[in-house]
Amino acid sequence: MTDGEIRYARTGDGSHLAYRVKGDGPIDLVDIGGYGTLFPLDAGDDQPLWARFEDRLSRFCRLIRFDLRGIGFSDPLGGPPTIGMWVADTLAVLDAVGSEQAAVLGASFGGLAALRLAAERPDRVAALVLANTGARFMVTDDYPVGAPPSLGATLAAITDPDGGPGSDIDYMAPSIAADAEARRWWTRSARRGAGPAVADEMWRVSLEGDVRDALPRISAPALVIRTLECRFIRPQITGWLADHLPHAERCDLPGGDQIVWAIPDDLVSNRIEEFLTGNRSASTGSRRIHSVLFTDIVDSTAHNASSGDRAW
Repeated sequence: MTDGEIRYARTGDGSHLAYRVKGDGPIDLVDIGGYGTLFPLDAGDDQPLWARFEDRLSRFCRLIRFDLRGIGFSDPLGGPPTIGMWVADTLAVLDAVGSEQAAVLGASFGGLAALRLAAERPDRVAALVLANTGARFMVTDDYPVGAPPSLGATLAAITDPDGGPGSDIDYMAPSIAADAEARRWWTRSARRGAGPAVADEMWRVSLEGDVRDALPRISAPALVIRTLECRFIRPQITGWLADHLPHAERCDLPGGDQIVWAIPDDLVSNRIEEFLTGNRSASTGSRRIHSVLFTDIVDSTAHNASSGDRAW
């Protein structure tokens, strides 16, 4: 079941979730939310950077990906989506592929579900990889690092079918936004992934989501990745998350790409490999760390909290 073919898992309420598995490494790595996009499972087949990213991951792990309800090949939404629904559906996919415990990759809105899953089912989560995400996205009186209300207007423009093709690529993947073919691919993939109403519901969950209460209960080691010029999920939000997770290790990267596979030079895939296996790719130097899957990390939450932070 590692050939990349699209198959289906059945949820507790009878819905079908499309999933695919690549690689046969000793570590299971499940992605929640399509790396933070609403694209269908096969979108990366026509995007060289995405395909390269998955190829790199599948060399050292069994990469498990699935379409959320309402996205791509999965069944339509039967009601408003919730973070709890995403958690339950992730478990259904893990059960379908026979994974008892997995590392969980959550980017953007996928991070909300990854954090909730790690808090509620620590037996199923070996490690977390969190990229350009947070425990909450919007500002409140007790959360000043959050994004201002104008974020809602930005997301509304992105999900507006008359808002212009591919406009969100400038926020999500600026390193490839000037490439005309990449913009055309982006627009095609978005339209195949989710209709405007579904996209609007997905972002509503993101704007309202708050899983800060889950953080103290998370025992899994976490790699928290952020790009320091990101215009979508502001770096302060991801930095706050790293500072408040019990066993977090921060990774700050240059550039402004929200989408992990668009970040150049294999920086993300190499860092994930090092974090999950203890082995650093030969292309990134010779330093090694102990595998977080098999050893405890001491003082892993000591971070430079303000490095690289910028305003929304």
